[in-house]
Amino acid sequence: MTKPYKDPEVLERLYWDEGMTLEELGEKFAVHHTTVQQSMKRLGVPRDQSRRPYQISEEDILDDINGAWDQLGRRPTAREYDRLGRYSDGTAKRRFGRWNLALEAAEELR
Repeated sequence: MTKPYKDPEVLERLYWDEGMTLEELGEKFAVHHTTVQQSMKRLGVPRDQSRRPYQISEEDILDDINGAWDQLGRRPTAREYDRLGRYSDGTAKRRFGRWNLALEAAEELR
């Protein structure tokens, strides 16, 4: 049986007809949202470019980093954040330039 996130019809229906985000699809299928994104690309399922991940606010990213920080009781590594956070470490790196700069900004909010 094909995994649902590898079925183009399922992805298209949930993403376009039901308006689910990549993050919501990832949660539904118990995979990281980048797995869904890669699957959509590989299967040729078009994405709405107005719903790009960079529309996530800096505050949301920093709050999420601090949530992972709280879970660990210390600064998370990029790999730990990728596992624990709602967004990927790549999202934080793209927004802040480097992982350490994202951590410094998150620490200022603590």
